[in-house]
Amino acid sequence: MNINKEIKCPKCSWAWDVEVDDKNPHLCHKCGYDSILKDFDKLSLKKWQEKNDHPFDEYIEEGLHIRTFREDVNKKELVWHRDREDRIVFPINETDWKIQFDNQIPINIEPKNPIFIESGKYHRLIKGTKDLNFKIYKTNFDDKSNMKNTIYETLKVFLENDFFLIDNKKNNKK
Repeated sequence: MNINKEIKCPKCSWAWDVEVDDKNPHLCHKCGYDSILKDFDKLSLKKWQEKNDHPFDEYIEEGLHIRTFREDVNKKELVWHRDREDRIVFPINETDWKIQFDNQIPINIEPKNPIFIESGKYHRLIKGTKDLNFKIYKTNFDDKSNMKNTIYETLKVFLENDFFLIDNKKNNKK
């Protein structure tokens, strides 16, 4: 039950309604920032995540959500859903997992192939045979003031993961 008070995180812009039984209403459940403490509270975020039982493990590092879906996750937990914000997903490991968007065929999730997920667009994961790891950058492309930070963070992840390296075998003209 909410008490009709909305709070917006000053770090990631996530907004939520305060609930009566929430013992830590100023803790952002997306990035872990506590607006009362004026600092990140990763321990409280971890406790909240455990209580809310997501089908993945997650921690936040420099504004990126690092997620792991374990190979033993129940495929029934991988449900169709929509997200409140735009996301750029950077797969970390080789995998046979897939992502499916509404009214589309599933596509492979591969390193070096970031995936853009538009806010409000239905999608789901299709389980593979080993762990799936990826970095998620959450943003709002409608917020023009956030665009510079979005581009910066996206390029940073690209460069850290060598997304721009060219395979010389394919591109070497002799």
